[in-house]
Amino acid sequence: MVVRCPLCGKARRATLRHIAKTGHTYCRGCAHVYDLMGQRFGRLTAVRYARGNGKPRWVCRCSCGNAVEVTAHDLLTGHTVSCGCHKQDMARQRAGKNHPRFLDLTKQQFGRLTVEEYVGDSAWLCRCECGEEVLVQSGNLTNGGTESCGCLWREVMAARSGENSATWDPSLTDEDRAGRRLSPKYEAWRVAVFVRDGHECQICGKKDSTINAHHLYDYSSYPDLRHNVEDGVTMCRGCHRDFHVDFMGHWTVPCTPEDYARYLAERRIEPVAEAA
Repeated sequence: MVVRCPLCGKARRATLRHIAKTGHTYCRGCAHVYDLMGQRFGRLTAVRYARGNGKPRWVCRCSCGNAVEVTAHDLLTGHTVSCGCHKQDMARQRAGKNHPRFLDLTKQQFGRLTVEEYVGDSAWLCRCECGEEVLVQSGNLTNGGTESCGCLWREVMAARSGENSATWDPSLTDEDRAGRRLSPKYEAWRVAVFVRDGHECQICGKKDSTINAHHLYDYSSYPDLRHNVEDGVTMCRGCHRDFHVDFMGHWTVPCTPEDYARYLAERRIEPVAEAA
């Protein structure tokens, strides 16, 4: 059957089996390209893929009405957010009200923010719908970077937390969630292990901010030992990764004190008396 690439429009032949296997109808030249169609980047909206030699490029429509070609890399990294008008607007704002083309944002609405007055140095005093006042840079207002005093972000995060979270596990009980590694009890256990070991990696002797408290009996399989100081040993980040990934095979592989002893023997490291 003949299909048309949704990015460049090129027609090609493809079997139903191939489409079912790959999950798309992109041509070979576009299969590795991110589909940015309709996505907004600052003042730019991607409207058409501009296939050509070199890096993938997109034709974008700026909020001022101009069209411009931008590489996908510059869009995704935030390097380009307009056709050039944003840079010009910022130059006028930095020049202040004395600039002949100063962009006055007073009384304009940006998301939940209403601009009240210019306070200098490209900053505007804005009032949010919730009643809070906040200072916002001109660029953050005009490119959509700031739309509230922070209340919008808090509401979005609240809507995505708890039972609304994509990672919510209904099989866990409240006791299971309280036993996770964010509890004050777990933090106290970590500190106790560090203090006992003198904040020093028991493998290489390194002393720095990257130390971890390692469970001799792994955390998931032995819940009764999670907060037992005798089950902990201090490791730096490098040695901790070497034990779990290189020696055990993966972070999720269950471990025991026997595995730790084997690790010390194979690496020819003098056993630590406190962790024996």
